Amino acid sequence: NKAKVYIMAGQSNMVGHASNSALPNTSGADLVNARDDVFMKNIINNVRGPSPLAPGFGYGSNHYGVELKMGNVLGDVLSEPVYLFKGSKGGTTLDNTAHWRPLAHGGEPGNLYDQLITGFNSFVQNELVANNIDYEVAGFVWFQGYNDTFGTENNYENHLRNLISSVRADLNLPDLKIIITQINDNRGA
Repeated sequence: NKAKVYIMAGQSNMVGHASNSALPNTSGADLVNARDDVFMKNIINNVRGPSPLAPGFGYGSNHYGVELKMGNVLGDVLSEPVYLFKGSKGGTTLDNTAHWRPLAHGGEPGNLYDQLITGFNSFVQNELVANNIDYEVAGFVWFQGYNDTFGTENNYENHLRNLISSVRADLNLPDLKIIITQINDNRGA
């Protein structure tokens, strides 16, 4: 059985700002324990791992994000080990060439997108291949941020299409499954 690997990327909503200390008092009380079948690697923000999934992979070691619930659900339903690889940073956009815009579409070398792809390739070689872990990249999760909902929102669809095609091309995974999470775009209206 091949380990399932999921790439997670995005802006502040992907970073995760929920407090670990609040978990015991919520419906997420069952998420406080580290798992031995789901592993997490953070780059760009709160660089950590790979290590067993537990609270603390959000904005700082005292915070968590969507990886905590997603990883626990995947760990519960899949018999194979799960690896989550997350690159995220708040206050960023797909439009800004220094942020998430792919290099093939005008992004700057060394930008967040470049760090994500380079970091993922390094993770695969240094953590999976080097440890003889047979794996399958099972999906890419993009979580939109607030900054893409104003000012450049008319460019978002094109930038998102470019992001998806670039991730698939740059990882040589033309059929990679993509999950897109959109925030509320009403801004209180």
